[in-house]
Amino acid sequence: MSGPTKSIGGMGCVLLVIVLLFTGAANHEPSADFWQQATQAADQDAVMRTVEQLYSTLSNRQWEALKALFAEGATIATVRSASNDQPEQAEARPAREWIDQYRPVFEGKTTFTEKSLHHEVQTFGTVAQVWSHFEATYTDTEHPEPQFFTGIDAFTLLKVNGQWRILTIAYASQP
Repeated sequence: MSGPTKSIGGMGCVLLVIVLLFTGAANHEPSADFWQQATQAADQDAVMRTVEQLYSTLSNRQWEALKALFAEGATIATVRSASNDQPEQAEARPAREWIDQYRPVFEGKTTFTEKSLHHEVQTFGTVAQVWSHFEATYTDTEHPEPQFFTGIDAFTLLKVNGQWRILTIAYASQP
């Protein structure tokens, strides 16, 4: 049998920690990869908050708040369907012009909501891309029962002065 064991008291523990810190034995600084991943995750969260604000301000018809989410020179683009002997056509407009043009359409709806069902976010420095599968619901005088449509919004965002701003949205929807 061995002799009595001794435990390190409170002061002994403090001394042990200090020794380990100064000798590097307990030096587990987060790696550069850790900080890069943490920054990327924070940026991805901030990007998605901007995208969610877009859906919220559009759904709540907050036009000035909606415009404020866009970077200077931002555009919104889609492909217009063929009609009256006209072929399909790409259409890109300045975001603020698009909002002003479609504002009466949204205001003509009794209800309108749009939300992201699933999204993928990629960031690199001050650039972000988001693919958002959305669902929109509306009612109006012609359609008192809720009407649904889904689609994809492809966002490009830039981080300007610490704020993520939408530079482009390309979208496609279907009933």
